[in-house]
Amino acid sequence: MHRILYLAFIFALSSAIFFSSCKKDPLLIDNHIDTTIIGNNPPPYNGISELQIKLYINKLYVDLIGRQPSAQELNDQFAFLKTNNLSISSRGIIVDGLLSNSDFYNRLFDLTSADMTNGIDTVDINDEVTQFHYFILYDSINGYTQNLPYYYAELLRFNKLNTCVNDLMNNSITLREFYRIFMDNYFYDQVNMGSENFVKGSFDDLYLRAPTTSELQYAGSMVDGASTTLFDQSGTSKGDYELIMVNSPEFTEGFIRKCYRQYLLRNPASGEMGLETLALNGGLDWKTMIKNLLSTDEYAGF
Repeated sequence: MHRILYLAFIFALSSAIFFSSCKKDPLLIDNHIDTTIIGNNPPPYNGISELQIKLYINKLYVDLIGRQPSAQELNDQFAFLKTNNLSISSRGIIVDGLLSNSDFYNRLFDLTSADMTNGIDTVDINDEVTQFHYFILYDSINGYTQNLPYYYAELLRFNKLNTCVNDLMNNSITLREFYRIFMDNYFYDQVNMGSENFVKGSFDDLYLRAPTTSELQYAGSMVDGASTTLFDQSGTSKGDYELIMVNSPEFTEGFIRKCYRQYLLRNPASGEMGLETLALNGGLDWKTMIKNLLSTDEYAGF
């Protein structure tokens, strides 16, 4: 009897172990917790991040007016670009605003001065004006009248250099005249003494290249007062030479090349040069060309 009970117990225990091993594992309940970080939004505008947009705005301010935007300016411009989905036209509106700022013209003066006159500013100009007024007074008192016409001519050139920023901003002078004034002043003469150096310096500053042997010969003779021809234009003075240089088609090409190097850090391709030249010669405003460059994805880094 005990043997039967023992066998029954063993059978029941084995059955329990067998059937328990055949049970399926219990279903796992997905208790997933949302770990999304608030404020960590995916990049908008097809992958262009907020950082990229703000870097673009900062770059515009530094390049055009020589300073970083304030926090308010940065936020306002960012919101404007975001609202308009970074459209080319919205970028152009921001650029237009900076191009109309007086600080843009002051920066243009500073950059041009650094290139052409070793970085002189209004303080330097006014110091020379004071000096030349003293020369006039001294020579007048002592009867040395032979130098007075030279002194007065220099004062006139100083005045034009002092006012060229406002004159350009007010459209009283053209961009060509702005650069001619930077060639036609006491400081530029000091940097480029002698006719040969004057010609070499002006070719480099305006055309970003050296003159050919024949160009140097004819231009130098013209600066010295001889009657010669340059770029199919005749002249007999330094003033004639300056006018020929800034009114030559190559002045336009030099300005385009300067803008591409300054803003895109490269030279324009031949096709770009052709299109830009046609546009500017056809009446496109030079600031519009700059706006178009600074509205591109290439400049923005998008």
